[in-house]
Amino acid sequence: SSDNIDPMAGIEILVKVGDEVMAGQPLFKMITNKSANLPIAGERLQRLTKISSEKVAKLPLILKELQ
Repeated sequence: SSDNIDPMAGIEILVKVGDEVMAGQPLFKMITNKSANLPIAGERLQRLTKISSEKVAKLPLILKELQ
């Protein structure tokens, strides 16, 4: 593959599952040196994000304990 990985790129998640959010509130902060990639990354994040008017249980801090 000829894809280049940008080591400076990342996503900062600004809210947690179960948090109350307001219309227009940012949910993510995308960081990159290649601003041309932002529209595609933003579209993918929108498809992966679900906002519900129903209360959602917060995820437990520890999902599984390894022995």
